[in-house]
Amino acid sequence: MPLLLTYQHIESVLNMNECIEVLEELFKAPQANIWNPLRSVLQLPEDKTVWLFMPAYVPSLNTLAIKIVSEHAYNPVRYNLPKQAGEVILHNPVNGQLLAIMDATIITMLRTGALCGVAAKYLARKDSSNVGLLGSGLQARSQLQAVCTVRKVKKVKVYSPTRQHREEFAKRMSNELLIDVKAVDSAQEAVKDVDMVITATNSSIPVIFGEWLDKGVHINSIGTLPDRRELDLSIIKKANVIVVDKKESVFNEAGDIINALKQGVIASSGVLELEEVVSGRKQGRKNEEDITLFKCVGFALLDLVTAVKAYEYALQKGVGLQIPSLLNIKFIG
Repeated sequence: MPLLLTYQHIESVLNMNECIEVLEELFKAPQANIWNPLRSVLQLPEDKTVWLFMPAYVPSLNTLAIKIVSEHAYNPVRYNLPKQAGEVILHNPVNGQLLAIMDATIITMLRTGALCGVAAKYLARKDSSNVGLLGSGLQARSQLQAVCTVRKVKKVKVYSPTRQHREEFAKRMSNELLIDVKAVDSAQEAVKDVDMVITATNSSIPVIFGEWLDKGVHINSIGTLPDRRELDLSIIKKANVIVVDKKESVFNEAGDIINALKQGVIASSGVLELEEVVSGRKQGRKNEEDITLFKCVGFALLDLVTAVKAYEYALQKGVGLQIPSLLNIKFIG
């Protein structure tokens, strides 16, 4: 029978280190004949809700997946619902059998964190130990977990606009990661004198500026959608190395990179893909003073391999809720 896997089910069987290993292996040995189209975006004008549809297929995994995610404009506190919601659905592509329906929030959180963890492993200086973090939501949590997995992080400064949110985040992550996480009062203070910067926001205007950054810093930026910009142009201009998860996706969906290309600040030919760096075909960081920038918007193949691993582990450990297959339901009348 197909499995229903909740956030808690997936969290109990799959950790960040395992996700980083899965994605690193994917980039080292790219899959042949994969099907991974650009995500479809549906914007509902009446309430500004954004729906994302992300299908992918990998023959060697014998699995077809689609992630459906919605991002709502309503006040989540008022309705007691999350601002983002969705599911990942796995099918057997040969016979159409439904394999699993799983919570998309944690799949997205894990694969995005792991993606940036791989980037930090290959682009951040090996002695990086201080982190500046902008954002205090679920993505900020997974981003911090990931860089702490690949680097010996000692201190973190976190800023988000709401004092209560950043202070609660700092306390929670200090206890979870057993490191010094401190809430600070401005974005500039958060990124001062750090080795790695993480931006995990939904901002439509830049949240950091090039003049704030020291030589040798590595930046992970996960802002998405064409109308959003976490980075000002000076950061992109100042970066010695710019790496993205997938050029086609970032050039069409990441507002700050789209703007930099239009303004002529960077050329598409000068941007590397993470796969090229991880596989050794292209060099990322060249010296200790390089400013390296990783920009990602995510793509469905990452969701597929993460979801398949969660599904395999859930089967092995007997985790999840069995649901009746639609093929076995008998209708009367």
